[in-house]
Amino acid sequence: MIRKRVVFLLGAGASYGYGYPSGADLKAALSSIDAEKMALMNAAGFKQEQVHDFQRRLAASGLNSVDAFLLRNPSTVGIAKIRIAQELAMAERRDAEGNGVRPWGRETWYQYLFSQFMDDGDLAAFGNNQCSFVTLNYDRSLEYALTSMLSNAYGTTWERCAAIVAEIPIVHLHGSPGPLPGFVRGETGIAYGEIGDDPSIKRSAASILTLGEAGSEAQYALASELLEGADVIFSLGFGYHTEVISRLKLACDLRPEIHGTCQGHTQSEVYAVAARFLPRRFEEVRRESNLRGDGPAVDYIRASVQLFQG
Repeated sequence: MIRKRVVFLLGAGASYGYGYPSGADLKAALSSIDAEKMALMNAAGFKQEQVHDFQRRLAASGLNSVDAFLLRNPSTVGIAKIRIAQELAMAERRDAEGNGVRPWGRETWYQYLFSQFMDDGDLAAFGNNQCSFVTLNYDRSLEYALTSMLSNAYGTTWERCAAIVAEIPIVHLHGSPGPLPGFVRGETGIAYGEIGDDPSIKRSAASILTLGEAGSEAQYALASELLEGADVIFSLGFGYHTEVISRLKLACDLRPEIHGTCQGHTQSEVYAVAARFLPRRFEEVRRESNLRGDGPAVDYIRASVQLFQG
């Protein structure tokens, strides 16, 4: 059981090992399209030349992320949302077909966190874990994995476990394809891996929020409240983008210490990240890992065991 108020701040790297695209991968995916996806774009009211213009300009923009492009090109948000929903649907189906088992057959960081810290043998008490998750990711792999593991570990229904997992705050700053079944009272939800037909893609697209879009303020406010009350913040797969740091008020002098991962950063870049926070408030946990290789990111969590104790 996690009794310290630990807030996990998750970026695209946290879901990369589960088959979801990194920021660069998503940009590349949205810069091309096949005939089937184009047909859906046409059905949604977008002309082929509009889509191709979006793709061409995104690919040639020189920007590192889709969000950065959309901040500068709000007129393309509608196209981007449909395309993002299409890419998420494909990744969900791949993950669901694998039933949560990674091809390398090794423990994932979701599994490690679940088995080593969150599950203490009492199903009803699982929702009492004091951790919370603030994610920049659209994907629903975290809540799916926690609910699936709980359901299989205790041999009980998805619905019962979904209600328990829903007690743990998981804030999607930029929305998601929609809630999973059992997570929001009064909403049916869309089962994991079953987004695919035209109506479900459009419904998913409508639930996605791009950076700076009206409606995202409430999510950022909720996230800031969780971060403000944390004992420790642990970032995983997070890119430390200036705009996000500013919106989350992470440089505020009232924040707790931030422990983060810096996958792929040089030492100079790590220093530059740390300099954006108050002195001694940022501690690099680990710079290199298998996160983008053929293994899980469990080492990130294992390097930080002390964060969950006490």
